[in-house]
Amino acid sequence: MGVAWMVAAAVAAVLASWAFNALVHLVWRPYAITRRFRAQGVRGPEYRFFTGSLGEIKRLRGEGAAVTLDVDDHDFIPMVQPHLRKWIALYGRTFVYWTGARPNVCVADVNVVRQVLFDRNGLYPKNLMNPHISRLLGKGLVLTDGDDWKRHRKVVHPAFNMDKLKMMTVTMSDCARSMMSEWESQLAKGGEVEIELSSRFEELTADVISHTAFGSSYDEGKRVFLAQRELQYLAFSTFFNVQIPALKYLPTEKNLRTWKLDKQVRGMLMDIIKTRLANKDTAGYGNDLLGLMLEACAPEHGETPMLSMDEIIDECKTFFFAGHDTTSHLLTWASFLLSTHPEWQDRLREEVRRECGDEVPTGDALNKLKLVNMFLLETLRLYGPVSLIQRKAGSDLDLGGVRVPEGAILTIPIATIHRDKEVWGDDAGEFKPERFENGVTRAAKYPNALLSFSSGPRSCIGQNFAMIEAKAVVAMILQRFALELSPKYVHAPMDVITLRPRHGLPMLLKRLLPCALHYDFRKWIALYGTSSSVVTDLVAGVLRPSSALERFLGRIAVFLTYEAPCVAAGKTFVYWTGARPNVCVTDVNVVRQVLFDRTGLAASTPKNLMNPHISRLLGKGLVLTDGDDWKRHRKVVHPAFNMDKLKMMTATMSDCARSMMSEWEAQLAKGGEVEIELSSRFEELTADVISHGVREQLRRGEMGLPGAEGAPVPGLLHFFQRPDPSPQVPPNREEPPDMEAGQAGEGHARGHHKDPPRQQGHRRLRERPARAHAGGVRVGARRDADAEHGRDHRRVQDLLRRARHHVAPAHMGLVPVGV
Repeated sequence: MGVAWMVAAAVAAVLASWAFNALVHLVWRPYAITRRFRAQGVRGPEYRFFTGSLGEIKRLRGEGAAVTLDVDDHDFIPMVQPHLRKWIALYGRTFVYWTGARPNVCVADVNVVRQVLFDRNGLYPKNLMNPHISRLLGKGLVLTDGDDWKRHRKVVHPAFNMDKLKMMTVTMSDCARSMMSEWESQLAKGGEVEIELSSRFEELTADVISHTAFGSSYDEGKRVFLAQRELQYLAFSTFFNVQIPALKYLPTEKNLRTWKLDKQVRGMLMDIIKTRLANKDTAGYGNDLLGLMLEACAPEHGETPMLSMDEIIDECKTFFFAGHDTTSHLLTWASFLLSTHPEWQDRLREEVRRECGDEVPTGDALNKLKLVNMFLLETLRLYGPVSLIQRKAGSDLDLGGVRVPEGAILTIPIATIHRDKEVWGDDAGEFKPERFENGVTRAAKYPNALLSFSSGPRSCIGQNFAMIEAKAVVAMILQRFALELSPKYVHAPMDVITLRPRHGLPMLLKRLLPCALHYDFRKWIALYGTSSSVVTDLVAGVLRPSSALERFLGRIAVFLTYEAPCVAAGKTFVYWTGARPNVCVTDVNVVRQVLFDRTGLAASTPKNLMNPHISRLLGKGLVLTDGDDWKRHRKVVHPAFNMDKLKMMTATMSDCARSMMSEWEAQLAKGGEVEIELSSRFEELTADVISHGVREQLRRGEMGLPGAEGAPVPGLLHFFQRPDPSPQVPPNREEPPDMEAGQAGEGHARGHHKDPPRQQGHRRLRERPARAHAGGVRVGARRDADAEHGRDHRRVQDLLRRARHHVAPAHMGLVPVGV
């Protein structure tokens, strides 16, 4: 019994000690820290037993997750960090809140942030409270401190010097070209294609980091990336839970899954390392990141290794994740901003074409892309991959005049600071790349205010790698494609350690061959080309109809990739299509001299009819004739377009439009929304309008050659129809008294002498709704209308032949007209 009592007493003492410590940790310490902060003027939300401020954080984040933004609204703080937005407004830029029983000091003052990030004495180490983060990133360069960090940095740093990074641009471009080749193959099936860019950029950046840092392909590292993606979501799911140190040893469901994934990642990375070690005798360790780490792991002459094998695996985990995840989101948000700011898309494309042409960008060319660099920096400011960073107080210390206890977490809200008007000006919430025109340090009122890659000695070692990769990919996209945001996109950024679009980024891509011609002309405005500059005849060759699309694209490609010595010339220059000189005139005064000429000087160089297919398309009508022929045609056509007659046509235009919209309303009756391809519908509409407008004027006798007594001879359709040997109308037939001359003639030509105009009009209106129905009814109605239209054409041709032979039908009230 004595032993039992002793055991029970020991257990009771342990429990009492645990209870006392818990009481101190969960009640007395938070109370004392809160009083200390309040005495210094630092306030914050009230501490709640055990959970601290986590309950309110979860509630506010839950409300924010249901919010969506307009694409022009870049303030996602209410969705991602609503608690920080609320508390900064209530308590100022420095305040304290609680994650469990642990104090968090939010530091949103730029000067205080600088004190933390530029420290070189180890006063603010990394926060390693969450064990899942360690499983995801490993204890590599990102999470180590002190001497361990210096040792890792010394090994890794040579892999990221600028000379090596420039050499990596070839690999980056090859990976990007492979991705874009897939897009072009999809575009070959149609003029535009919708692609979800967020996932494509993740694959691209994973491929790049695999090749450049580890000498492997994306397929080899794919399982590593997939496992790390799951670890990322597992880690983030624990961010707003109370962190109890003992829980990381318990076999909970999340812990078991985390341990399994971590084991898989380490095994896959070890396989990559073993492959490199097996090739050491023939190819050496290599000069990429993995090669440098392996060399540091196995030094010669019995020296102490700078890195152990476990540390190499941790560094691989760090760079596999950080090397692709952050860059992919930079590219994602850059593409989003390009699509929502087409004026900047044009400016960047012009710069890329000026500095890189159609060639793959080189390292030196990328350095000249100032606008692209400004654009990416502004993207990082508004949509930085990481929205906050954390450190902890290594001891009791003074932070911006506030005494902070040891162990307190220091939270730096990057996204909030990047939108602070006192730092960036009144336009802090706007997309404005011009702010970086004079560099990063002069973009804001405070230097080093851009914190996307952190700042100070612990800033991201891979920031130059990420910027070069982003520049290369953006430049290659702009060379080949136009970006337009898909209507399916929903603007809802979310924070899962890194910032990403909640619903992906569906983007409409279009090829840029026609635009490339435009940009070459923009380029030529400032350049002068010799006769050998262009060997392809653009008008008579490139645009010549071909039996295969590939031939057409091939000719365009030849035209776009020419190279020739050029010198500056100004706004008027000569270039060559084959052996024919072309003078490009972009000076407005010179253009006016050409277009306003009435003396025939411009006509002495008539409309360019080098391409016979253009004549086949338009005919030698008003557009392509010159001189006296043009005057004769103009005299015939002009009366049809005076304002009184155009006003009368509005009823016909409205009828045709109403018919088209009736069809849309019939489709909408099946549901609340319908997708319609408008381009082809508007082509049908305008064709319908011009057809009915011409017919209506023909019925009224308002269009044609003037007769001797002012009576019109319909004749506009002569320019579009071939002569038809239709039967001539007897000239001695009399006109019914209740019909106008033009209408009577129309009735006789058709053989419907008793069909009054009102009935004809009703029949015409009945035909139009029929065309709005599907199937055979529409085809039949169109066929009837076309037949009626054809009869009108034949009648007009008959009248014209009579006019040319000085013969006019008496029932039209016409007299002979000389031709």
